Amino acid sequence: MVIAERSGVEITVTIVTRNRAWVLGHCLRALTDQSLDPSRYEIVVVDDASADDTAAVIEAAQRQARCPIRAFRFTEHQGLSVVRNRSVREARGALIVFVDSDGLVPRSFLAAHLAAHRETRGDIVCRGPIISIESLDHPFDARGSLLDLNTSFFDTNNASVRREHLLSAGLFDERLGDWEGLEMGVRLRRLGLRRVYRRDARLYHHQPPGAADRLAEMLNFQAERARSARRFLTLHPTLEVRLITSQTVLHYALNTLQRGCGMVHAGNLPTWVERCRRWGVPALSRVLTGAVVTERYLSHLRRLRNGGPTPASTGVTLDGARPRQDSHTMGP
Repeated sequence: MVIAERSGVEITVTIVTRNRAWVLGHCLRALTDQSLDPSRYEIVVVDDASADDTAAVIEAAQRQARCPIRAFRFTEHQGLSVVRNRSVREARGALIVFVDSDGLVPRSFLAAHLAAHRETRGDIVCRGPIISIESLDHPFDARGSLLDLNTSFFDTNNASVRREHLLSAGLFDERLGDWEGLEMGVRLRRLGLRRVYRRDARLYHHQPPGAADRLAEMLNFQAERARSARRFLTLHPTLEVRLITSQTVLHYALNTLQRGCGMVHAGNLPTWVERCRRWGVPALSRVLTGAVVTERYLSHLRRLRNGGPTPASTGVTLDGARPRQDSHTMGP
């Protein structure tokens, strides 16, 4: 397949960010050091009103980069879908590669995505592995585990698709504060696109060890996440969306078991996380943290289903600044 481009650029890497200066620099350095000729791709960064040193980090990357880095900034917080749509509209490449600002990629990453589209007949979405890492030291030495399994059709942390298909699908739904990538995947599949999985298109997703302050932020965000899930199901009332968003009796039962029938909860989770650290089982820490956060999400879903209100979320809702869970395969 021939990838037609605008302004001589074949690929646009889109990054949306908010208050992630401390990891954004690592992300940009990895993307500007690709094996692909730097004249063939660009990076578009859209900042959703960050209050940290994000602007300075982007400027430093622009001075050192071999490829173009084009930056845009909202002065007021807009939300994830709005900012993603701005990045797609600004893109010059015919192929869009989505990377979150807490993702690090090896040198072959963009070449692998481009090869998938050139070597495959028909219209596709290309996906690659997303491997969680806790440290930014030697990130590419990490090996994936079952906890990194992600079977979603489209994931904005590591996916590529032609720009024209995003426009045909109607871009991201700006009514959704979460689930926007998975909802886009439903519409892309309805356009007839197929998913191609490239194991050589790996992305390493930085997730620092859970802490009490981060847990509070994660729990706070679940009210908005539940509201978006209900809107997602209203837009696409299918069993697939119920499974994606954990809106089944089975998910409630599994979550109860995952929390040891209530033995692990928000009040004692930091103690369990510390125990897991001492025992040398960080994977268990991730499982327990996910279970506690999911319980909060499910409780909000139950309240919405019963006609009750959910509290307004004050948590940020963008990219690395919002708490991300490995929810796209195993429940939120």
